Amino acid sequence: MLADDSLDRLIAAADAALLRAKASGRNRVGGEAPLVRPSRVSAQRWERYAPVFADPWFADRIPPYLQHVQSEVRALLETAREGEHRSGVTFRRLRRTAEELDMPGIATLVAHVENAIRDGELARLRPAAEELVQYVMHVQVIYRREPEGRREMPAAPVAQAG
Repeated sequence: MLADDSLDRLIAAADAALLRAKASGRNRVGGEAPLVRPSRVSAQRWERYAPVFADPWFADRIPPYLQHVQSEVRALLETAREGEHRSGVTFRRLRRTAEELDMPGIATLVAHVENAIRDGELARLRPAAEELVQYVMHVQVIYRREPEGRREMPAAPVAQAG
């Protein structure tokens, strides 16, 4: 009896709070609240980039990958400041890994850096590399599987038994 009594009091208190909120206009239903659209780009970097939806299977690989991209790009920027040229091999690998992880946004940004390295254009390299660093630092990764039949996942290569 005591458990039922406390549950009834809890429900009554919640009902009373709801009625007070309705009476004061804080709890409106039916779409009466005005729609506010942002008129400028958000100052929060993580809100500037669309979230990436990733298969939970990759949850252990994606955070270290993002950190690796960040460290490689920062090393590239440091060597570029010193006037040294780097090979694009590392960035080809980073692009391929982004494609394997189904992260096309990162793959595209890495390709821009890769192309600037190949062409030897420092003026294009710095902005592309800085954009990539900002992206990997602030992108939101949401881990969830897509519904069956919506998209085919590429088959992973199978290791041959020796």
